[in-house]
Amino acid sequence: MSRLGLWGVGSSFPDFDSFLSSMRRRGVTFMEMLAMEMKGQGLYLSRGLSFREAEFAELACPLTPAQIAQYDAAVALWQDTRAALVEALAATGNTRDVWKPYYGAVQRFFKILLVSMKVPCVVAEARKALDSGFAVVIGLQSTGEAAADALGIDPGTPCGFISTCREIGIQFIANHFPYLVEAQTGEEVARHPDMPTPSLVPGSAKLGAGDEEPESSKTRARLQQAWDSADLPPNFLDQLIDELGGAAGVAEMTGRKARVVRDARGTLTYSLRAKPDSAELDSLNIREKAAFMEGSKLVAIVSDAASTGISLHASAAVKNRRRRAHLTIELPWSADKAIQQLGRSHRANQVSAPKYSLVHTDVGGEARFAAAVARRLQSLGALTRGDRRAASGLDLSSLNLDSPVGRRALRRMYDALVQDSPLLPPGVRLEAVLARTPSAQRAAILGPAAADAARMSAAQLVDAVLRLHGHLRGAVGLMGIGLSAPRGDTVAEANAGIAGGKDQGDVRRFLNRMLCLHVAQQNLLFDYFQATLAAEIRSAKAEGKYFEGVSDLPGQDISREGEPHVLWVDPLSTLSTMQHDLSVDRGLPFAAATAQLARATDGASGFMVSKRPSFGRTSYILALQKARTPGTFSIARPNTGASFFDMDLDELRAKYLPCAPEAAEAGWEQWYHQSLEVCTHGPTCKQGAACTIGRRRTPVTVLTGSIVRIWDCLERVLTRHEAELSRSDRVMRIVRVDLGDGSLPIIGVRYPGFLLPEVVMLLAVEQQIGAAGRGRAASSLTTQRRVEAVDPVVPRLLSKAYCAPRTVLDFFKPGAAVPKRSPEALSGGAKDAPVRKKGMQAIVVEVVDLETPPPSPLGRHGPVLGAAKIKASPEGRLVSRPAPPATLTGTTRPLSGRPRASDASAQTCTQRQELMDMGFAPAKADLALKVCGGDVERAANWLLTSAATLS
Repeated sequence: MSRLGLWGVGSSFPDFDSFLSSMRRRGVTFMEMLAMEMKGQGLYLSRGLSFREAEFAELACPLTPAQIAQYDAAVALWQDTRAALVEALAATGNTRDVWKPYYGAVQRFFKILLVSMKVPCVVAEARKALDSGFAVVIGLQSTGEAAADALGIDPGTPCGFISTCREIGIQFIANHFPYLVEAQTGEEVARHPDMPTPSLVPGSAKLGAGDEEPESSKTRARLQQAWDSADLPPNFLDQLIDELGGAAGVAEMTGRKARVVRDARGTLTYSLRAKPDSAELDSLNIREKAAFMEGSKLVAIVSDAASTGISLHASAAVKNRRRRAHLTIELPWSADKAIQQLGRSHRANQVSAPKYSLVHTDVGGEARFAAAVARRLQSLGALTRGDRRAASGLDLSSLNLDSPVGRRALRRMYDALVQDSPLLPPGVRLEAVLARTPSAQRAAILGPAAADAARMSAAQLVDAVLRLHGHLRGAVGLMGIGLSAPRGDTVAEANAGIAGGKDQGDVRRFLNRMLCLHVAQQNLLFDYFQATLAAEIRSAKAEGKYFEGVSDLPGQDISREGEPHVLWVDPLSTLSTMQHDLSVDRGLPFAAATAQLARATDGASGFMVSKRPSFGRTSYILALQKARTPGTFSIARPNTGASFFDMDLDELRAKYLPCAPEAAEAGWEQWYHQSLEVCTHGPTCKQGAACTIGRRRTPVTVLTGSIVRIWDCLERVLTRHEAELSRSDRVMRIVRVDLGDGSLPIIGVRYPGFLLPEVVMLLAVEQQIGAAGRGRAASSLTTQRRVEAVDPVVPRLLSKAYCAPRTVLDFFKPGAAVPKRSPEALSGGAKDAPVRKKGMQAIVVEVVDLETPPPSPLGRHGPVLGAAKIKASPEGRLVSRPAPPATLTGTTRPLSGRPRASDASAQTCTQRQELMDMGFAPAKADLALKVCGGDVERAANWLLTSAATLS
């Protein structure tokens, strides 16, 4: 790694630690640039199948009122279990850590519960795809087989569907609920923040270690009965198979050995898929895969166990060439597995690319699973392809909640809850927080006097925020995060006295624990977090500290201003940095703006006019509401096109008024045409042609080539002139430029062109005085390059490189007719006696005299005095590999004929000795005679053809 020249003397980073810290600080953008640069230099190879023709969509499955009631009942049961667990731990003096198993069971339970609730939506979507001519692939991770195993059901027993969710709760109570008194060791035990101090209950003084604590035993029995009678959905996999055609119509490729299926009478029966502890399961999945690829089954269900080694794509070599509709209804825990499963239906030699659908519900806690995968997918894409979207082909940036900005937003939200702040975090609007709140809960938060959050007085707003924070503080307390800090302490501060203080920035734990809240509470808390995150992103964008990865350079007309030229050549690696000067017309015509507005489906988007004139002119904008962040709008202007920065609803209402398209057309066109060569300040601007603020046609400089090695210098110069730059130029953005002339796109860093002379001067100075003031002249850098000595050539490897690789065809060649050697042929006469011989192919061997015999692969069998030539039979087949007899010195010796009718033992010894005289080992001679029925000729030929295998 050190030979890459990315760190060390003469580079921007003195050592690997500084390089690594710089990568972490700059995030995915720096990894994208590093991957592109290394691949362009041939230092990094990462091949992958393009997702260019694949389609990606998100399939939302909103919960029905019945499903919401079922989910809330399950939440109440888990909260009851949690409260009983706290009391039982105190009553029994139990010192075991039961909270990790508890929250692990909660996470598994609600993940499976949400997957089960998607089944009706998935079944409807699968049937729709089948009717449209698709073949359906459903991606899962778990199967719920452990629940059936825990019940101990015998194969063939009518049992009905088994609820995996119910068995998770029952198994947790059976294995982890404390009801036996433990011996007190006198040691202080680390306790959950909600766990009370142990105290003696009536009668507990008489209990010894290992005795049942009466109240805990009663509570345990009550909880077991409650879980056993809970209304929970059946196993999702069995239900999917049953509703999509049963085992006869669905190809199941999973790792489970048994399942519940309908028999011929329609009874749900527990039946085996494969015998226990056998290898039938692998062959069963192969048979199921073959049935799907042949078209006898048009639905395939794939779990994590079958996500490798199975191809389910629309291959040109199979009968089932229907386009694949891949429904991912359960995301895995790692992005590597997600990519592996997506690749089952997207492979080479396919006639059509698949259509992927990511199925999710409207429950806020489910974003936990998408966030974990999105974060890893972006890192994989940035490192392997130079684009965070390349790992899966799907832009999951909006689902990546576990980021530095997300952790900062979570701490800010916690601060507001702990302090009972009368104000929302900066940039957060109450209307955005209450967007999905049910009407009854919304009225309780806003109060009886307030009907609209947007038209509340200041006093009403403060009261509503206090009610909101009080409600959410209780919800967070149920999550066990540990927010019971004294008033005045902020959660962002590290407090060693608060259990769980390390969780205050852990987005994953926050999303995990949020699953055990009621749906309404969960959505309200998640919307509050998303609103805070959106405000943090807007703030980071305004400061130029938010990186969105590779983006297309906006503009309707992009042209070159001269040929690209070398800006800098790295003295150590001799790699060059190229400068591309471009001219960009970034204006947006009114027709294009109207088309964008027509594609917006919400009612809040539209044209707007400024309340106050700017430089004597009224300005117009197009505000389009963003889909995932209510109350946030992307902005487009007639002179500068799409803006890098979003605007929230409050700022929009403060500066602009709604305007009909017909009223905005004249002013929009005027701005568009007048700003072609004139800046926003007008013709009387003091800077004249040098001012580019608000001008349609503007110069843009893009740097390509070796960027990572001078990245630090570019950032320092940019920071020094930050006050002189516009907000869009205060950060280095990776852009993709399509010139539209058929040439390859330009991918590089956008940088202010007037700062480049200072960058070159700074690089030259650093070259002269040495990086980081080490006092070494840059002229000595070239002498410090270490040249490794050339290793000597290994003869064995050299000969191997010039030899064709061996295959099985080098040893065996099937043929229709097998000629038998006549005695004349064996003694050197005619070789073409066409006599049939059963089960054996003729081998023609000619032994020639060699003064100095070459090495032979059969030399280990005895002394080699000759070498055999490879000849072809009259039919044109291969004949043999070298196998010289040990006792011949140049004359051809006929092999012995049929066995004589004499004593069996003496005959076997004679035949064995004949083979040994030819140079074969005794054990191999015995084996050949046994295989060939005592025929020495056949045994010798068999040994010759099998020499490589036997050796």
